[in-house]
Amino acid sequence: MTFRIGPPVAASDVVLEWNVTALETTASAPFDPPLESRNVAIVHAAMFDAVNSITREFQSYAVDLPPKAEAAPEAAAAAAAHLALVRLYPAQQARLDAAYAASLASVPEGPARSGGILAGETVASRILALRAADGADAAIAFPYTPGTRPGDWTPTPPAFGPALDPGWGSVKTFLLESGSQFRPGPPPTLESRKYARDFEEIREAGSATSTTRTRRKPTSRDSGFRRPLRSGTRRRVWSRSRSDGRSRRTRAPSPS
Repeated sequence: MTFRIGPPVAASDVVLEWNVTALETTASAPFDPPLESRNVAIVHAAMFDAVNSITREFQSYAVDLPPKAEAAPEAAAAAAAHLALVRLYPAQQARLDAAYAASLASVPEGPARSGGILAGETVASRILALRAADGADAAIAFPYTPGTRPGDWTPTPPAFGPALDPGWGSVKTFLLESGSQFRPGPPPTLESRKYARDFEEIREAGSATSTTRTRRKPTSRDSGFRRPLRSGTRRRVWSRSRSDGRSRRTRAPSPS
């Protein structure tokens, strides 16, 4: 039995390209960072297990298919990402189909391409099935009424919007044993000396007329985050410090 395994850089490029496509897809959907992170993780899990089912280089994440006589890992990665994204964001299928066609154009037609597509779609379907009852939908719709006691979360300006995905802490994790496995302890009580000390420190350093803030702190005191925007085939995050008027550009990391 022989395997068709393309050059590692080629398969890697396909994964990077579909990471860009996944980020663009989530950015075009309603703003929901927890859900976006979950969905991108599904895409990457599908691509990883699809390619690994062909190359057999690593332990699988969740799906390990029987070896195929011929299967192109590049086609497997593209097929897995495409199917996962179309299922998660059906309203964007036309754009995703175009990206898929562009990916497959670099893979010669034949049994290896067909085998790779079959592997990718099979793995993606199984990953999606594993996450279908992970609690994400219930977490988003989880009822939450803001409290009125000191220390309770309440809507904040300017939009005074509701709590975002208030039940997300109960969503099934991908790798951790539970969402609380490494959760830090509770904050200090409002009556504690530590709370009073920390509150006073933040009030002094964060005041617009602060006399205690050092010259280094303004650049990190007031920074904003914007969703990644595409520039060529690269994704970047732009963060702007309003205190000095200058912009700082950093490469956006891949979700993990």
